[in-house]
Amino acid sequence: MDINSSQNIEIHIPGLEIAAKTWGPEDGKPVLSAHGWLDNAATFDRLAPMLDGLRIVAFDFPGHGRSDHRPPGVTYHFIDWVPIFFDVADALGWQTFSLMCHSMGAAAASLAAGTYPERIERMVLIDGLGPWASPASEAPGQLRKALDERKVLSEKSSRVFNSPEDAVNTVSEVHGLSPANAKLLVDRGLEQLDDGQWRFTYDLFLRGASNLRLTEEQVLAFFGEIECPSLLIRPRSGWPTDAAHMQRRIDAIATLEVFEVEGGHHVHLENPERIVDAVGEFLNPH
Repeated sequence: MDINSSQNIEIHIPGLEIAAKTWGPEDGKPVLSAHGWLDNAATFDRLAPMLDGLRIVAFDFPGHGRSDHRPPGVTYHFIDWVPIFFDVADALGWQTFSLMCHSMGAAAASLAAGTYPERIERMVLIDGLGPWASPASEAPGQLRKALDERKVLSEKSSRVFNSPEDAVNTVSEVHGLSPANAKLLVDRGLEQLDDGQWRFTYDLFLRGASNLRLTEEQVLAFFGEIECPSLLIRPRSGWPTDAAHMQRRIDAIATLEVFEVEGGHHVHLENPERIVDAVGEFLNPH
């Protein structure tokens, strides 16, 4: 397969239209893929075409890419990403399926696998293992911060660019991506305004703090419910984490194996050849 072999589809879930890309035969093993924060489904444009025997559906989370934004006044809570997996799977008619997700999508996927473990067959997490957690004592301050930021964001407008090339250069610099790979994300997540300028399609409210975070004990409780074989892709130059904290999370998932690889946070986009064999053999074992 190649990038051009993908198809764009719309998936109706309660209250929202979800945009997605698909690869592979319709009778392939079903795999849902979810992207990272402020990214979109194009993050899998390099890796997905290299995987055989799978029916991959990579969706844009609400407020991202080409999917609907949540209605005005409805905020984005991290825990609300979890039902999206099951709403999308239900719309596709998938009772059971595997997951291949990156960053924020991987963090949400690990909670999904602990919520309905009987529905998840296998799971690949690319540089993401559970959400940020906070002690219960920090909850009041977290909510205050979220409300303050929501007010500030309600008075802001999205940044505009004179050309798509300017947006590509920004994404390339901020995320450490090659211009060619940055362009994949930008092409799916940019729109032209009436005045000829350009802006990202993501909902500006996504930049605000979460109203509430889970505690670490709650995160580990979800991990303790995971039953499916799981694979964590850990790029050596990926998202910085505390080693001891990450090891506790790894140890909490009985079925988890770890694959370390040279690369950065977007290794699946920048260097998919480094992980394709491990991911392909894991999701479609022979």
